[in-house]
Amino acid sequence: MSTTSVYNERDFEAKTTKQLAQFYILGQTALHIFQSRFDPETLQNHNARLPHYTMAEQTWHQHPEVNPVDYPVSLTSQAVAGFYKKCTDLLEKAGEESTAIHYDLPDFALPGSSSNGAQFIHTITADHDRGMSSRIARAAAKLAEETLKASQMQTAITQDANRKVCLGDRLRFRDNNGIIHTVYIKDKGSTQLRGQFYIVTTILDREADDGNKDWEVSAEEMADWVLAAC
Repeated sequence: MSTTSVYNERDFEAKTTKQLAQFYILGQTALHIFQSRFDPETLQNHNARLPHYTMAEQTWHQHPEVNPVDYPVSLTSQAVAGFYKKCTDLLEKAGEESTAIHYDLPDFALPGSSSNGAQFIHTITADHDRGMSSRIARAAAKLAEETLKASQMQTAITQDANRKVCLGDRLRFRDNNGIIHTVYIKDKGSTQLRGQFYIVTTILDREADDGNKDWEVSAEEMADWVLAAC
């Protein structure tokens, strides 16, 4: 078992900055998912919202074996890495049904994980070096903001491209290897877990289509195809 102090890790400041930025970024997704469980009126009314949050938080604290409820007792590299992993394992599953197993309100573990992970970093860095702690907080916030902006731009591009896709269309595009493909857009749908998707086929003769060449394409992949149309 490693007994190396986390503060003695190589590039501790840079690594911790990236970890904190990741908590900020994933936390935004987590918060949106958690808030989506409520109707708009409940979200806007503090008195109506508070009992739900309180109940969910109490339930969340009852499962420390799954949730990052408690900070590591020792600040060894192994213990801290294990705590970070417990946070990110839940955050990266945002929206999956498995995150709802132990909760009366699904996905409360997600904002809880982000908040506890970020607060843990603020605590251990401030205890070690307040100047470093401030640098990490500022750099992580900037990195998270830049990453979220880039993601929002990509989302806008994807949405714009997908608005150009209609059922029954034939789409001809060039892949990254320069090979030209033509597909027929058969169907589309959307779920909370998978987001928007399309069903396409390379069988262009509708009478000959037996479904054997069907496959599912994500909205992001479809957007790439539209942008590569020829």
